[in-house]
Parts: sequence; C-alpha cells; structure tokens
Amino acid sequence: MTEKGADSWFVPYWKHLLQPECENKPEWGGIVCDGTVEVRRIAFWGMPANFFGMRMKILQLDRSTESSMNDAAFEEYIHSDSNYSLVPFKDKKDPSSAWAMPFVTNHRYRIHWESGLDFDSMKIEMSERWQIED
Repeated sequence: MTEKGADSWFVPYWKHLLQPECENKPEWGGIVCDGTVEVRRIAFWGMPANFFGMRMKILQLDRSTESSMNDAAFEEYIHSDSNYSLVPFKDKKDPSSAWAMPFVTNHRYRIHWESGLDFDSMKIEMSERWQIED
C-alpha cells in the first residue's frame, strides 16, 4: 500500500518525520517510510501547569546534519521555526495534558517548548513495539 515494501510506514505529515528513509507524499496527505525504520509514539507529560497550551517544537538533529554546517549555519538552522514541527498542546489525550507525536527511530531530535520555560520534572512514555500477529 505504501509502495515501500513490507514493514513500511505511513505517518501524518510532520517536518521532523522527513528522514532519509522517508518520502513526503502530499497527494496522500502524509509521509511514507521504508521498512528499515520503525515509528513510535512518544508522549511528554507531567509538566508544570505553566506549560499547558504551549506548543512543543521538534527539530531533526542527526549528527551528520550538525557536522555538515559551520557555526553560523547551525545557529540559523536551530533558530528558524520553518525547520521545526510545531506540535499543539492536547488536553484530552492519553495521557492527558500532554504532547504526543510519532518519531522515526534511530534518529536524533531537538525538543523544546516555545517559551523556553524551566522545569524540574517531566514524564516520557514511548509506545510499545507494534507487532503483527501471525
């Protein structure tokens, strides 16, 4: 169905999911990834109330991307909102009062919140490995 073979993935369009193993398919309304990667849902929750309603920002930050840029280009890359997935706060998800997003495994990301608020606790929950039963 994805035209990428067995164990491939179809995920909604989010900028951080455009990894080398994945291809944007705007005509399908999402992104397809080949079977060499897995996708997991990660939820961030348990934050102080002053984070509620704030967007979370996710940036692709693989070491190869970072090392290919000089300092000025890297600073421009991490400060441009056009390079980020801007994730809305969801009050009615499981877990509630959280941000939950898919991530392509085996890649590195930069995650932060719009206001850069300080906090001393957070909970992270990753979906279990999805398995197809025979």
